[in-house]
Amino acid sequence: MIHSQRDPFSYLKLDDDVMKSVGMGRVFKDSTQRINSLDFFESDDLLVTASDDDAIRLYNVSTGVLLDTFYSRKYGVQNITFTHSPDCVIMSSKESKSVPSAQAQDVHVIRYMSLHTNTFKRYFKGHVGPVSNLSLSSRDDTFLSASLDKTVRLWDLRTDTCQGVLRLPPAAEAAPIACMDNQGLVFAVASEGGRILLFDTRSSEKGAFASFQIPDEAQSPLGFSDLKFSHDGTLISAVSQYGKGSVYILGAFDGELKRKFTNGIHRGYRNGGAGGGGG
Repeated sequence: MIHSQRDPFSYLKLDDDVMKSVGMGRVFKDSTQRINSLDFFESDDLLVTASDDDAIRLYNVSTGVLLDTFYSRKYGVQNITFTHSPDCVIMSSKESKSVPSAQAQDVHVIRYMSLHTNTFKRYFKGHVGPVSNLSLSSRDDTFLSASLDKTVRLWDLRTDTCQGVLRLPPAAEAAPIACMDNQGLVFAVASEGGRILLFDTRSSEKGAFASFQIPDEAQSPLGFSDLKFSHDGTLISAVSQYGKGSVYILGAFDGELKRKFTNGIHRGYRNGGAGGGGG
């Protein structure tokens, strides 16, 4: 089900009829190159996009109006994510070329930007490889960053000091993806081979308290492009980069496969909808 942020008691069950009836509401053609990431604000009709033309664009999705455009010319922009303010975003560099180790932390810095003043409020340095994704807690100002340097870092928007580091096996080839649940108590990390690991945010140094593998992705060398918890924390959606780019809906506690969507067609593994809140 999709959960409405505006009405916490409003749900839309995701079934075949709903998925087949989805159509385009607005079309935005302002980007001159690929849009590499986008994010909807949690309560207002706002959409922010990052594209390979180094542009950040802010839209009102209700009216279809482009509200503003900003540029990050030096290092580009990707993994754009709203904070809990409609005027602020966090983002990572698009720079992926090899750089001297002494410069790596400056190149792969995460930036906290005010759209209102078009200035950077804070820089988060620590990663020495390209950042693969960002995940903001829905409860407070903490967020996760995952990187090709095989680390997942925990940050707080209020300070540039890293709050914690999880080091993944160096043999892993795919970019890790991390996401935090809506309570801010658990986070998941996914990499190649269809494996997803669950950690306690308060004691991640003790290692994963649970793990499971998606059988259809066991031979995948690429990992995942997206990972999300449902609003109620009972489900995880995982988007594969391998093959047809399948979307898996999994039980968050045991990894049980509930649904698989491939090119818009789903395979049901249990009767009923994909229950719970939307990611």
